[in-house]
Amino acid sequence: MKRFTAAVFLVLGVTFAGAQYTWNSADYSKIFTLQGLYKNIKDIESGSFQLTGVWTVQLLDGALTFNGFADFWKEGKVFNGKETDFVFLSEPQLWYNFGQHFSAGGEIELANNFTAEGFKVCPTLAVKWTFSTKNQALCWRSFLS
Repeated sequence: MKRFTAAVFLVLGVTFAGAQYTWNSADYSKIFTLQGLYKNIKDIESGSFQLTGVWTVQLLDGALTFNGFADFWKEGKVFNGKETDFVFLSEPQLWYNFGQHFSAGGEIELANNFTAEGFKVCPTLAVKWTFSTKNQALCWRSFLS
């Protein structure tokens, strides 16, 4: 199934407007969403853009979940007097699902010019409890990095 949507939204002084396209397998065990967004960061960067990919892949009959996102956007930043124009951030996660609610795994944050100049890698181990309701899942995660 493929779906195309368009939206405008505001998050903490950042205005986004754009479109997204979602692909998924018939059983929703594989989902990928791609977003192309106009981005305006209040008092910092106007007329910018952001590209975002979000994925979920269920493996081994749902015993493993590989999910995450990758963002690439234009934002002028200065680190130690050096100017940069672009930021990359990705957080792929891998979870072993012991059952419907309890999972253990972690993520690796991959960032370039996000909170510091240059490329940084930050691995994290975690456990997760998913509180399921009929139409949504709420998660509590404890990360160790």
